[in-house]
Amino acid sequence: MQRYKFNKRVQGETESVDQYVTELRLLAKNCRFGELQEELIRDRIICGIKANRLQARMLREDDLTLDKAISICKADEESRKQLKGLTKDDSFKVSSVKKSSRKGNNEGRPANFGREKQKISSGGLGEVIKFSKCRRDHPSKQCPAYGKVCHACRKLNHLAKYFRSRKVHGIEQMHTDPDILFVGTVDKKHEQSTKTELTKDERFITLEVNETPIKFKVDTGSQANIIPLSMYRELKGPKGPVQASRTSLTSYTGDKLNLVGNSR
Repeated sequence: MQRYKFNKRVQGETESVDQYVTELRLLAKNCRFGELQEELIRDRIICGIKANRLQARMLREDDLTLDKAISICKADEESRKQLKGLTKDDSFKVSSVKKSSRKGNNEGRPANFGREKQKISSGGLGEVIKFSKCRRDHPSKQCPAYGKVCHACRKLNHLAKYFRSRKVHGIEQMHTDPDILFVGTVDKKHEQSTKTELTKDERFITLEVNETPIKFKVDTGSQANIIPLSMYRELKGPKGPVQASRTSLTSYTGDKLNLVGNSR
């Protein structure tokens, strides 16, 4: 049954290469392919990848290895992301030019920028409005949040302390230690990087852990999130000691990662 699932597994329409390879490795782990595992995963990628042009490209390669097949698929995926990003950038620039041609007393600022319906007496200083972007009372068109970058979501025109998305205030253990967990790309800013490199178009989200903003990669297909020990030590607030873990972390290329431990 496990081999049937493996041989029927194809890449989903919205599934990344990292996610697809990780799922194939998980399925292959239970199939007991032995020494043929790498070759069978490679063959499954060729048959199951959603882009027909990639199938033809890989079939033309002499001595195609699993690592080379993954590299070809990821390179194609990144090029398509960059092309899509360039298209969006061009559209944004045209929109910006059209908007900047309009002049007025508000210097391009939206008339109702961050404005709540509540109005407050100004004591002779003109209309004073309570703004949702900064939660302060000030005259219209003088919001201190305008043009500022939110440290929580990295978007413009509001302050991090009033960011509406849910924050993470701690780390909780969600499962018992399994034998092996697969993880995606690992970003080490203070140490030597691993084999994989980050690209500009990869998606990240900033979450607050113990009141400390930490950037996590989104939608990697990984089974675990990890952070460097140096970053863990910088977390604010109370935190437990780092304890040894029985979990083994393995990248989608099969490389085993050094794990210091976990903490609750």
